[in-house]
Amino acid sequence: MKKSFFLTVAVSLGVIGYLCYELQSPKSEPLNPAVLANINALTEAEG
Repeated sequence: MKKSFFLTVAVSLGVIGYLCYELQSPKSEPLNPAVLANINALTEAEG
C-alpha cells in the first residue's frame, strides 16, 4: 500500500513539473513582417 501511494505521488509530481515547465518556457515564433514594420514605425522618433 505504501509503495503504490509513493508511486502515485511521484508520478503526480512528475506530471505537474512537466506541465509547469511547458507552460513557462518561452515559445519562439517568427514575427509576421507586417508586425515588424509596425514595431519599427512605432519606435522611430517623430520629427
